[in-house]
Amino acid sequence: MDDNGLSGWSLRLDGLHRGTIRGTLTSASGASEPPEVEICVNGEVVGRADIQTGPSGFKVSAPLPAEALGDGVTTVVFRLVNDKSVLGRYPVLAGSALDGDIVADVARLKAEVEALKAAFLAEAHTPKLRAVERDLIVAEAVESALAAGAGAPSGEDDA
Repeated sequence: MDDNGLSGWSLRLDGLHRGTIRGTLTSASGASEPPEVEICVNGEVVGRADIQTGPSGFKVSAPLPAEALGDGVTTVVFRLVNDKSVLGRYPVLAGSALDGDIVADVARLKAEVEALKAAFLAEAHTPKLRAVERDLIVAEAVESALAAGAGAPSGEDDA
């Protein structure tokens, strides 16, 4: 996320890898020294970002704060220490609060469809079926899986 407000700094967050949020910080004015960047969760400062000079700006890294882990959605905020300008936000989704979340449901359905596809392709690579027949069987299997997934969460029996 970029926020190139009045501060003149812009932060592009690249993601989370092995517990560390990484990104690139650039200056609209071409500053040669990076600013100090603090990490906030729920309005409280929980640490500082590590900033190193890189080929196209400054490389920013910060360990995912333990305060950001819990059920639901928490936002890790990166802001300048000197004037509290927000540079970027990184949402963290975790825990049982996501059980009914649409993103989690779609991910489960996608995994089920991929498993069905793999099982079907293992069986369908026999010379008995023509390509057209295979396509029809895959379409029917996907349709059935999606219809079943819409009625009940995956892994649950109707018993």
